[in-house]
Amino acid sequence: MFFLHNLERRVLLHPSYFGKNMTELVTTKLVKDVEGTCTGDYYIIAIMDTFDLSEGRILPGSGMAEFTVGYRAVVWRPFKGEVVDAICTSVNQHGFFSNAGPLSIFVSTHSIPPDIQYDANATPPQFTNHSDIVIEPGTHVRIKIMGLRTGVGEMFAIGKIDGDYLGREMVWRRKCTKAVGDRMCLRTGTAASATKKMTPIGTWATRMGLTSQAPVSSLLAHNITKLATTEGCFGRHQRELGFPVVVSK
Repeated sequence: MFFLHNLERRVLLHPSYFGKNMTELVTTKLVKDVEGTCTGDYYIIAIMDTFDLSEGRILPGSGMAEFTVGYRAVVWRPFKGEVVDAICTSVNQHGFFSNAGPLSIFVSTHSIPPDIQYDANATPPQFTNHSDIVIEPGTHVRIKIMGLRTGVGEMFAIGKIDGDYLGREMVWRRKCTKAVGDRMCLRTGTAASATKKMTPIGTWATRMGLTSQAPVSSLLAHNITKLATTEGCFGRHQRELGFPVVVSK
């Protein structure tokens, strides 16, 4: 989960940089030293701005100037139970590793649906159900974090994909699309086989500047936030499926 956090850090400046633009140099060094690092509790993604820059204090014996800088940063702290999107990096018979930004996540075979098995004969080795699910290096997966371990400058997590709307991205997206389509058909009184006509979807697509023939998956992928804020039936279906809906004002 992302937070906007006020932090403080001491920055050392070499005497060769003393001059009129010391404030800019201190800020530049702060960004270089801090952005992309892990404190053990969270990752510092980006520095938004700085405030409360103290006067420099010369350190005895070195000539370095020490500044105390307050800054506001966007940080990411993963929590147990949080669902994240990750990219698979490696696969073995015990499970697969993936990266969600700077966080490394391991998913064991015990946390993978039983119909998805390891295939060592495939190139590259992969987890597959020999149908529409293939998890190999480069695959986008949605993982639920089950445990976290912190170290010096790093964090590691274990996760699972044996849950609703977890696993390979396109698979759960199709399930979501089908659920939305089925609910819309029931609401409009049309048969499930009539979803190919896309009549109600076409109406919403026209209002948002899309082609009326666009499939539901394209609409969802186009701009899920814009669709969720649209007044009417679609926003209600979003809520019923458990998706966050931000109502525009």
